Amino acid sequence: MAGFFNNLHSPAPGKGVSKSEPQKNAFFEFFSILKEKFWNIALLNLMFVAVLIPVALICSGLGAFINRFTGFAPLIILSFLPVVLLSPVWAAVTRITRDYTRREPCFFWQDFKGCVKNNWKQCLAVSLLSYLVFMLLIIAIPFYWANLASGWWYAIPFGACVMVGIVFVFMQYYLYMMIVTLDLKLRELFKNALIFSFACLFRNLFMTVVLLAFTLAAGLLVFYSFIFPILFVFSLVLIAGMFFGLVSFFISFNVFPQIQKYILDPYYEEHPEQSAEAVKHPENFWNGGEGEETPEYVYYNGKMVHRSLLEEEQVFHDDSAVNQENNSTDQE
Repeated sequence: MAGFFNNLHSPAPGKGVSKSEPQKNAFFEFFSILKEKFWNIALLNLMFVAVLIPVALICSGLGAFINRFTGFAPLIILSFLPVVLLSPVWAAVTRITRDYTRREPCFFWQDFKGCVKNNWKQCLAVSLLSYLVFMLLIIAIPFYWANLASGWWYAIPFGACVMVGIVFVFMQYYLYMMIVTLDLKLRELFKNALIFSFACLFRNLFMTVVLLAFTLAAGLLVFYSFIFPILFVFSLVLIAGMFFGLVSFFISFNVFPQIQKYILDPYYEEHPEQSAEAVKHPENFWNGGEGEETPEYVYYNGKMVHRSLLEEEQVFHDDSAVNQENNSTDQE
């Protein structure tokens, strides 16, 4: 499987090296991390909603403008184009929730702003292409469905469009995670996302069912809040305080292990000279450690960390060993 993902990685930096802990059951680990990071995830949600609201207003205004001056209903789909502006913020939310699911320390504000700054171009490109594909599917699927009665052959393109739509939804789970974790070109991002959509089919189906159920529950709560005003506060808290953050956390928890399994781990098995061991003991990898450029970030204990942290750790251990040896000598 690793051969399919034949790409170099350039991981987003971690902020520290933590001690290894026994692996918990995934179900309990999910809720354990969620309990620890709940308020941080709620803050992430509020930050995303703060950007979502003006974008939604722009979409609404654009839709009203199109409807008034053209009267051509299909053009209303163009009013959703500003949604692509949310993609850099969603990538930053993904970056933070990814680190939470890995129990990786992070600087909340610095990492959020840095992720937006470093990835906004690629995020907009991915989002724009995704928008175009989904808009075409939104036009094509109802068209072929409406013409099924005219001939059985319409079932072929209808089924094909539905399958493309499902696969493309699966791809969305991986695109932004790869943007903030790997250094890939646009073509490679979509290629790998397509492979993941099939390689992790059952996991993708599971995520889709859970997210649909969660979205349906949230939608029903909002709907009934107009009938029973007492529910309005609960719906407001759910959407403004939790919904998008929980969605990102859930996706990150399920997606990153697959990227680690199929891309990161195989890469370092094939390139041990870029591993943490190579940073801590360069003499074993680079001609005695001189004249070679070592990687800035390396994979250590299941996490990406800056090489300086490992070098400092190595110096600390070396100094400790020297001190212990000196103390032993003094005692003798």
